[in-house]
Amino acid sequence: MNLFWKKLFGTLQSTEKYDEEKRRMLDDYNRYAAVRESDIMKEYNELLEAVKKPDFIANKESVSKRKYKDTEEYRLTEEFSKMQKDKKIQRYLELAKQYKSADEITDKSDKEIFVKYDNSSMIRQYNQVKEKISDPEFIKRNEFWANPKRYETTEEFKKEKRLADLKNSDDLKFFFGCNYKRFKFIDDFEMVFEDRFGYNKLADGKWKAGFHYFSDQLKAVHSFINEKQANNGGKNILLNGHLNILTKSEKKEAAAWHPSRGFVMQDYDYTSDVINGYDAIKTTHGLFRAKIKFTGSKDVCHAFWLVGDSRVPHINVIKYTGGKLEIGAYLGKGNNVRYHSESIRGINPENYFYYEVEWRKDALIWYINNLEVFRVSADVPQVDLFPMLNSFVPSSMKGGDAMMEVEFVQVFKLKE
Repeated sequence: MNLFWKKLFGTLQSTEKYDEEKRRMLDDYNRYAAVRESDIMKEYNELLEAVKKPDFIANKESVSKRKYKDTEEYRLTEEFSKMQKDKKIQRYLELAKQYKSADEITDKSDKEIFVKYDNSSMIRQYNQVKEKISDPEFIKRNEFWANPKRYETTEEFKKEKRLADLKNSDDLKFFFGCNYKRFKFIDDFEMVFEDRFGYNKLADGKWKAGFHYFSDQLKAVHSFINEKQANNGGKNILLNGHLNILTKSEKKEAAAWHPSRGFVMQDYDYTSDVINGYDAIKTTHGLFRAKIKFTGSKDVCHAFWLVGDSRVPHINVIKYTGGKLEIGAYLGKGNNVRYHSESIRGINPENYFYYEVEWRKDALIWYINNLEVFRVSADVPQVDLFPMLNSFVPSSMKGGDAMMEVEFVQVFKLKE
């Protein structure tokens, strides 16, 4: 796969941009998760549930849409207003304050009014209405219904306003503005191992020099008969906040594995190293990631790979050979082992990139930075594997001084 155009047009993010995006994503996720569990979100959800209830909606419509003229308060107020404007009723009320009976009144017109209205249903109605509209509760209700903006005085309005204010708060605007799919990786995976190599000696970490074998009869530190470098038992590992595997031009006699003779001593022109992470992490499924760059001679090989208690499966998360990059895996059993691979072009291996393989039950998926670059669905391993890092010089290559620089190694497991 040629990544040149994907890099040029931004499909493949630069490592610097990808680093920043990952940091920003983690910061955003932490804020998102904090808001999701916050008191403000709890209050928002409670209010949202409340305003959706049928009783709330019905009450809001009743208050908002009902006309003042349709209320009992309006009817009584208008009725009393008309009676107050009735001159005869008002005259009777004046007379009633001065006289106890009609016999005391000399004016013929006043006497007729007094006789007509005294102890009448009209006056009884007047007094009843007056008593009702003078009641403090009636006055409160009447003021409420007479107010064109009455809904704004209700508890329902206060709840809706509080709901709107919460939704417009910085935290909730951020929360609802997030694309949750962006956090899928964080929700799907949990980190179970990370090494940023903040120590000075290999023995202080969980990696060990050499290969890991399940038989004590096999040497851990050795090279192969068809290689030009002596694996140096961790002496070519430089730890300075990164892990660096150095390939050096120097002669050394070391143990070599011969396919028919077993271990033999052999003179080598170069030294380098291999380390295994058997004691660091071994797992079935998950995601293995490292940030790596390859510098120096191109006549050297480097690899970040996964292996178990046998030669197959063997997964090359990334392999550097003669200046070229390759990803792939030896999968299958017995005589049906097949190497699935893809060569990678168009990026400079001397720059840092994220190299990772996502290992699901039904697929192996390789990524470089943010971009999926290869996928295999056949013979996906279902056994524990652990990580390996090494540099070596095949007999077919000239060799030279080189270095594989590893900023970190991370392993994630799928959450249950």
